[in-house]
Amino acid sequence: MRFPNAYKGVSRIYLAEILSLVAAILGIVSAIVVLAGAGAAATGSGGVGAGLAISGSLFLVVTAVLMLASFIINIIGVGNASEDEPAFKTAMIFIVVGILCSIIGGIFAGNEVINSIATIVSRVSEILVFWFCIKGISNLAAALGGSSVYEGADSLAKLIFGVYAVVIILTIVTAFVSLPVFLTSIISIVTSVCMIAAYFMYLSLLSRAKRMLSE
Repeated sequence: MRFPNAYKGVSRIYLAEILSLVAAILGIVSAIVVLAGAGAAATGSGGVGAGLAISGSLFLVVTAVLMLASFIINIIGVGNASEDEPAFKTAMIFIVVGILCSIIGGIFAGNEVINSIATIVSRVSEILVFWFCIKGISNLAAALGGSSVYEGADSLAKLIFGVYAVVIILTIVTAFVSLPVFLTSIISIVTSVCMIAAYFMYLSLLSRAKRMLSE
């Protein structure tokens, strides 16, 4: 094994993305449950609506815990992989940028403009983290002669960029345009579906990279 740190790091990144995938699926479920609860309340079924609202809240809590665990494991994984491949160091820089944007967004939560800009920059940082992780895997594949992983990395990066472009557009729309709760929930579901598509594409590359690095 020529790159043990990269193998350990990619394995952890893979685990982090699986947790993110589960969290995204739960996010869709919670949005659907909340919509069902709102529909039940509107038709006069208050008890049913309250029950669905509680269930939706529980799903949201579990989703938040999974996302936090995924985030921490991903940071550790990128740090491990950066010991063998410099591209992961750049990915770590954009992880830090994303964290700073989240902090700024929280501090200026009452300022709609600053909060929206922080959200958009955070989304762009997410794309760049993906990009440099893929670049790192591509570089490792080139060093190891893993042609199938190397050739698939560039095309996969373009696909992921396409998916995240949709996510950013939806984020911009919801950030600057005041929309009804129902429509916001629909957009949230569409965003989650796009995220799941990105996760599956990324997971495929990470899985192949793990096998390559383990040899």
